[in-house]
Amino acid sequence: MFLSGNWLRWRVVAAILAAGISCWAQGGSFRWYCDAKDGKFIITPCATCKKFYCWDGAIYSDEPGYKAPPGFVLAYWEQKHRESEQLRADLARKGKELKEQFEESVRETERLNRERGQQHKEFMDSVARKSAEIHAAAQHSPIAPPAARSGSMATTAIGQRARPKMETLDSGVTSGTIPGAAEPTPPPVSRAKLSEIQRGMAKDAVLEKLGAPRSKMSIPEDGILVETLTYLVEANASAKVRIENGKVVSVRLIE
Repeated sequence: MFLSGNWLRWRVVAAILAAGISCWAQGGSFRWYCDAKDGKFIITPCATCKKFYCWDGAIYSDEPGYKAPPGFVLAYWEQKHRESEQLRADLARKGKELKEQFEESVRETERLNRERGQQHKEFMDSVARKSAEIHAAAQHSPIAPPAARSGSMATTAIGQRARPKMETLDSGVTSGTIPGAAEPTPPPVSRAKLSEIQRGMAKDAVLEKLGAPRSKMSIPEDGILVETLTYLVEANASAKVRIENGKVVSVRLIE
């Protein structure tokens, strides 16, 4: 049954079905009227009935007592049938294309995720390899032994001796090397000054408050540049300021 969407046509269909009319199955003759304002539509009142064509107020049917549908009416509905079939085919094709596009996007996303995962793994492996090389180089680099002293002045003597100069390796990590000549050791910092160093403070602010450190060690760890600044502190103590990517993360006082 073909309907154009006009609600009046639905009213006609509902009225016929509600009346319980069956086409000639009950031995009677079925008659109905097609209003011109209803336009064009087809109705089949029962399972064994032939089609009734409403065409601008005229009724056509192959049932007895009705005028047979002319060729232009049949051609019109045949065209509508082809258009309906074509519409269903287009919808099916479009749905298939959308499904294929979605599946392709899923595959592309999975491929990109695999590539990113592989690149991240290669980067982390490279960082771990460089870190191991740097640690090995630092362990085998020569360090000048401290001068032997005795008595209560031994700790002070160690602080006063020439300190190794920190040089930068090709990898960007610093390691201790023996300088050509002794450099003056920075004076001890006060505990009050050290207490002003807080977590999150910038490295430049630390240097401004405490001055140059006694020694400095820099090494990358998991993509983070870690620097350790060592300061002499009054009363024969020392302090280590740990800096990550230019910010203080901890201050440790060693008595």
